[in-house]
Parts: sequence; structure tokens; C-alpha cells
Amino acid sequence: MDAVWLLVFCLFGFAETARAQIAANVILESNALFRGETISRDDPAVTIDVSYDHPSGFFAGASFSVAAGDHDPRMIANTQYGGFALRRGEVSLEVGAIRRDYDTHSLYDEDYHGRYVEGFVGASYRKIRARIYVSPSYLADRRNTFYGDVNALILQQGKWSLSGHAGLYAIPRQEGVEGPTRFYIDGSLTVARPIGSFNASLTVANSNYPVFSLSKGTRLFDNKPRVALSLSKAF
Repeated sequence: MDAVWLLVFCLFGFAETARAQIAANVILESNALFRGETISRDDPAVTIDVSYDHPSGFFAGASFSVAAGDHDPRMIANTQYGGFALRRGEVSLEVGAIRRDYDTHSLYDEDYHGRYVEGFVGASYRKIRARIYVSPSYLADRRNTFYGDVNALILQQGKWSLSGHAGLYAIPRQEGVEGPTRFYIDGSLTVARPIGSFNASLTVANSNYPVFSLSKGTRLFDNKPRVALSLSKAF
């Protein structure tokens, strides 16, 4: 059994003997986006996400997404994660790992894996969270690849909110090949508000690093903004 899956199941089991929080979220979106790019090839998608938060600081979760539209119905992504957070008031420090598995038909370059693991460290304060990720398996030749991002609530006005995301990839040169470290950026803005027991949002995202870019009617390196409407419900 995958080690991360084992961590998730073990932590879920603790909920019977300790006061912990288990939450689920179902998301319907017009386009599944990840780090500024589409992972659903611009098709609508449904994501189910389950998370676990233990009073000791352990946390874990899993999600999977399916998409359909101009392309056949298919699972496009599933992730599992686990870690530990140290919380002091409004400050939280965290460390953990994420296993990501994406539909390989969305990948345009065989140098990249559809399945990879990222370790991360992060910190959050109030409505701001920053993380640094490192993956030894993102690239086929096993170079360590780095990614950092910041997510923040920018504005809250009544029921309306505006959130932002900014990310930076750092990919070192291949061993034995001359060349500088490559840097790529991505970003997004999301406007959201609750509608009854649901939450609606509109996201505009862009990236100059289109790993997942076999989009309908577009070139591999089009760098065009992506737009997604979503409706979600938490349980």
C-alpha cells in the first residue's frame, strides 16, 4: 500500500478515539486548474476532497477529480497528502508530503512524470499562507525541482471575497548540460461568495510554464489566461 495512503487511513482511524475534524468538499467547475494551467483540457470537472485535522497537529487528506466534455469521461487527478502543523495563535508552521497523479494524456512532454511526490514546508499567518515544495520525481531524470507559492485573502467585503495566488518554479539545469536554472511563474485571482449552503467562485489564472497544455484549439505554449467558474459545497 502506498505510504501516503497508509498515513491517511491511520490518521482517519484516530478520529474514533480523539476529537478531530473530518471535512468533505464537492466542487463542480467549468475548468480544472492547477498552478495556472488546465489539467482537464478545458473540460468541466468534478472534484471530491476529504480532509482530516487532528488536535495534535497531524493532518491528512485525499482528493480525486473526473472530467468530461469535448473529451471522453476520465479521471484526471488524484492526490493524497499528510503532514504535521505546529499552531501558536494565528501562526502555523507545517511540514508534509503530497503524492500527485495526473491524467498522462494531459502531458505534452515525456520529460515530466504524471505521478510524482512533493515534500513541503510552510507557514501561515491569519489569511496568508506560503509554502516551498521540492520534488525528486517531477522530472524523468530525477532532478530536484522546486516550487514556491503564496496564497492570500486580499479583500473581504460583506459576503464577497478576493483571493490571490502567486507561484514560482525553479528547475536546475540537467547534470552535465550547461545552462542556467529555469524559472517560471504562475498566478491567479479568485472572486467568491456564498450562495445559501454553497460557495460560488470565478478564477482567472495564467502561467508561462504550460506543463498541462493539450487544450482544445490551442498551441502547447499559448500562455493564454484560463477562466473557471465553480460551485462547491462543504460537508
